[in-house]
This record gives sequence, C-alpha cells and structure tokens, in this order.
Amino acid sequence: MFPFVSTASTVFQRMGWLCLLALVLCLQPLPAQGQPTYKGCIQQYRQKRYIASSQCFAQVAENIKAQAAGNLTEKQRVRRGRALRNAANAIRRGAPKVTDVSQRAYLYEQGALYLKQYLAEKLYETNYLKKSALYQRRELESKVGRTTLSVVAGAPKAQIRVQGYKLDYTAKAKWNRSVRPGFYTITVTYPWESKPLRRTIAVAPKTPKLLALQPPAKPTKRRRPVPPRTRRDTPPIARTTPPQQPASSSGLVAAKWVLLGLGSAVVVAGVVTLALGQSANTRKIETFQALSGSSTNNDPTKTQEILADDAQSQTLIPLGWTLSSVGLASAVVGVVLFALPSKPKPSPLPPKPAPKKSVGQALFVKTFGN
Repeated sequence: MFPFVSTASTVFQRMGWLCLLALVLCLQPLPAQGQPTYKGCIQQYRQKRYIASSQCFAQVAENIKAQAAGNLTEKQRVRRGRALRNAANAIRRGAPKVTDVSQRAYLYEQGALYLKQYLAEKLYETNYLKKSALYQRRELESKVGRTTLSVVAGAPKAQIRVQGYKLDYTAKAKWNRSVRPGFYTITVTYPWESKPLRRTIAVAPKTPKLLALQPPAKPTKRRRPVPPRTRRDTPPIARTTPPQQPASSSGLVAAKWVLLGLGSAVVVAGVVTLALGQSANTRKIETFQALSGSSTNNDPTKTQEILADDAQSQTLIPLGWTLSSVGLASAVVGVVLFALPSKPKPSPLPPKPAPKKSVGQALFVKTFGN
C-alpha cells in the first residue's frame, strides 16, 4: 500500500553500510609517502626495470625489519625472505645488461649480500629454497671476480687515496686490499711536492694488480756562497811543535817496587820459618839424647815432646824453603826489571822553516811596509 516506505528504508540501510565501510578504510594505516610497496616492486620487475626493482625489494625488506623492531612474526619472516630473494633475482636478470664493469661487479656483490642475509637469518621456507639460495649466492660471488690491488708510494710519509665505484680508501706509504674489478683513481701526495700525483688504472677480474710509483726528486737546499779567500802578504808565523812527552811509566815502576819488596818480605818470612823448624829439630835431638842417657827410658812426657818437635820441624822446614824460594824469585824479577834500560826520549821536532818570499813580495814589503 505504501511501497515508498520500504524503498526509503532500503536506501538508508545501504547508506549506513557505505558510511561504515568508509570509516573502516579511513582507520586503516596507509603506507608512508614515498615508501616502496611490494606491488610496486613487482610492477617494476614486469616492466623489466630490474635494477630499480631490486632496490625496491631490498627497501621493502628493510622496512619490514624496522617495523618488527627485531621480533619478526612468521608472516613477516616469509615476506622479508621473499623480498630479499626477489632482490637477488632481479640483479641476476639486470646486471648482465649493465655496460660499466665497476657497476656490474658492484651489483653482483649486492645480490650475493642479499642472499647471504637471507641464509643467515634463516628466512627460507623449505630446504629446496635454502639450497637454491646457496647456489645462486656462489654464482653471484664468482661473477664479482674480486682481486688484489697494491699501491706502493715509494716514500714513508706519502699519503695514498684510492677511489673507485662506491669505494674510497686512504692509507700511508703502502696500500693493499681486495677490490672489485673496474677503474680506480689513485692520488698520492708527497710532503715536499705541492701538486699530487694521480693515476687511473683498470683492474681486471681475478688478476692481481701492483702500482709502484717513483717519488719526485726532493728540492736541494741552496748553499750560502763562500767569499773568496784573500791572499796574505805577510808570511805565516813559524810555530814549533812541542816535543811529545813519553807515556807515563808509573805503573811499571810500581810493579818493580812491589815485586822487589814482596820478594824480600817473603824471603825474610821463609828464613824465619826455616829457623823455627831447625830449632824444633835441634830440640828434638837434644831431648832424645837426654832420654837415651837417663835410666828411665819410658818417660811419657819426654816422648810427647819429641813427637811434637818432630812434627813441627817436618812442617816448618819445607815451608821455610818454599817461602824463601818464592821470595827470592820475586826479588830477582824485580831486580831484573830495574836493570832493563828505559826507552829513550824522542827528540823534539825541528821548527818548520818560514816560506821564502818572492822578489815581488819583498819589493812590496820594502815599498809599502807590512
């Protein structure tokens, strides 16, 4: 009966659903302005813009890691792993078309780094994907063709700077490092040279390169000019050389007196020791004779005296003869040294004669004086 009523309620109901949907869409978090999206990266890949697509996938992977703050969910792990793997695949497709050797080697190295990160974080979903990533990583690393570049400046204080594609190193005197193939500009600055020395070299893949530079010559210091020497009109003064004094022989004289004195003292000591030994021997004989003439031959006191005198004489007499011989020998050596003739004193050198004047010099002195 009132068809417009049902129609109006239906219209209002649909309008309510549309407002609710618009509110939900407004509350959804929108991607930041300028940030790449996964769909945009896929679109670049389909347009065969492989290098841009690779950079886009790598940025998406970094954004996922930054949003998770280190705690990735399973869904985020899968998305990040796929983004890194797609970045490496895009480089595999786009790098062979790059004509610059340095840039191509850099791209291959970046692709290998993406896969290395993919394997290190264990972002692969299956074991097949893991083996495939390992194979692709080895392939990209072999295509980089890294080699060794060495630079020798030839001076210990020279400053070396090596510049290449996204590479800049500095060193002192020597530089040696593994680099990517390509072109490098080497600048060497020497302390005594204001203008630096520059060289551009090409490094081939897997071929070591050595650049040995010859330093420029150092500037020589200017010597102060020496004024010419004026000729002397007056003859030089004759100087007599003083006679050389002979070397002091006080040590030899002291040695002579020590030998003579020590030998005399030892001789005296030997004579005294010999006299003591003879005295003990004489006393022993007298005691033995007195003991033999008495009626009591078994006197223990006399026997002990005889034995003591005998032991003393046997010790002192040889010692006295030894001391006397040594002292006599020392005294003889001292006397012989005193008897040796001393070295004659060198005669003083005669004074050098004054140089003779020429006829012109004598006439000049006579006319103008000294």
